[in-house]
Amino acid sequence: MIIETLKTFGENIGFADVDPRTIVARLIKVAMGFMGIVMVLMIISGGTLMMISGGDVEKVKRAKKTIINAVIGLIIMLSAYGIVTFVINIFDDKTIKKII
Repeated sequence: MIIETLKTFGENIGFADVDPRTIVARLIKVAMGFMGIVMVLMIISGGTLMMISGGDVEKVKRAKKTIINAVIGLIIMLSAYGIVTFVINIFDDKTIKKII
C-alpha cells in the first residue's frame, strides 16, 4: 500500500524510475543555483551601498564587508559543489560494480 502510494507520488512529480543519486544531484544543482543568485544579489547590494555611501566611512566599511562575505560564501559554495560532485562520482555504477 505504502510503496504503491510512493510510486504514484513519484510518477506525479516526475521521479518514478529515476535513480536516487540522480534525484540528489538535481536537488543539489537547484540549491546551488539558488545560492548563486543570492550571492550575486549580495554583491550587487554591497556595490550599490558603496556607491550611495556619499563618503561615509561606516557605510563604506559595511559595503566592503558585504562584498567580502559574498565572495567568501561563493568560494565555500563552489568548494562544496566540487566535493559533492566528487562524492557522487565515486558512487557511480561502474565504481560500485568494481568494488563488489
